[in-house]
Amino acid sequence: MRFILWLVLMFLLYGCSTVPANQPQNNARQIAANRHQHYVATHPSLPEPVKQTILEGAIQIGMTKEMVIASIGDPDHVQRSGDASGIKEVWVYYAPLPEPDPGSLVGLSPADIAFAYSIAQSRRKATYLFFVDGIFKSFREQ
Repeated sequence: MRFILWLVLMFLLYGCSTVPANQPQNNARQIAANRHQHYVATHPSLPEPVKQTILEGAIQIGMTKEMVIASIGDPDHVQRSGDASGIKEVWVYYAPLPEPDPGSLVGLSPADIAFAYSIAQSRRKATYLFFVDGIFKSFREQ
C-alpha cells in the first residue's frame, strides 16, 4: 500500500508526460506577456512610463491595483482592513518552490515528502505589497 501511495505521489509531483522541463516556464512567460500587452492596449491613455513598466512586468509606487495585477499577476494572498484613514490591503506574493531533484526523493515515504514540502513552503521568500485606497504605496521583502 505504501508503495502505491508513493507511486501516486511521484506521478503528481512529476506528471506522466514527456513535456520539456522549461516548457511550463515558457508558457507562464507567454501568458504574462499577453497579459501585459492586453492591459496596455486596452488602456491607451496610460502615461508612457507606466506602459513601459507594465510591459516589463515591473511595478512602481503609485500604480493602481489593476495595474499591478496586469504587471505581475494576482497575489497569492490578500489581507484587507479599513478605518477612517482608508481601506488598506496587503498583497502577498510567494516565490515559486524549487523543483525537487528526483534522486533526492528516492526511499522517502509520502509522509516524508509531504513534510519536506511543507518546510520548503514555510521557508520561501515572500514579497508584501501595501495598498491604501487601491493605490500601491510601499513594499517589503522577507
